[in-house]
Amino acid sequence: MSAMHNVGLAVAQQALVTGQVLNALNGAPVTAASLLLETRLPGETEFRPLRAKLRFTSAGYFCAIGIAEQVLPQGLAADAELTLRFRVTAPRFEELVAIVALAAAAVTVVPDEGTVADHTLPLRLISAPVVHQVLALQPLPVGIAGWVISDHDFNAPLAGVSVHVTEPVVQAPVISDAQGRFRIDTLPVAESVTLQVEGSDSSTTIKHVIDYTTPFNTRIISLNG
Repeated sequence: MSAMHNVGLAVAQQALVTGQVLNALNGAPVTAASLLLETRLPGETEFRPLRAKLRFTSAGYFCAIGIAEQVLPQGLAADAELTLRFRVTAPRFEELVAIVALAAAAVTVVPDEGTVADHTLPLRLISAPVVHQVLALQPLPVGIAGWVISDHDFNAPLAGVSVHVTEPVVQAPVISDAQGRFRIDTLPVAESVTLQVEGSDSSTTIKHVIDYTTPFNTRIISLNG
């Protein structure tokens, strides 16, 4: 009987909450994310961790698994709501906090049964998952630094050249120094930016695809050739 009881507990395990963590810019999965799932009961002000096992896949999908009757509060009033909070962090991304309210009916277990090795087991389950949440993270802003040179000659830096972002928004220009160096501390958060580069007798327009894995991108720009 004890063995069947343990089997029943295993069968009662459900995927309670599912979802995916994505890059908000391009929809790519974020695989290095950390997720904290918390709950708050009606009338409470503080959140507490959801006592479920959290599993991630390489495609950024996650699943919180547990026995609903043990993880989710029962006996809530019919008009009550349970609040779920998702707190997501990942390297080079802004922290994301998402709140979802669940009606009492969504977390109330109902009688069910399962069959294992020709044995029928009484179970108490919910219609799961109760939530499928897509969490889109915004990358942290990065900057760009580099050199302006003449005709692809690294020994011919160009001073006094104006470099500024024109798309997706217009930013104030920066001016290259005596060594041709320029630096823009913060780029717009976008997949790419357009740089307008203007020297005394030459100019060019460059589309730069932003690399968010590093705080500063590097770019060498050639004029006059």
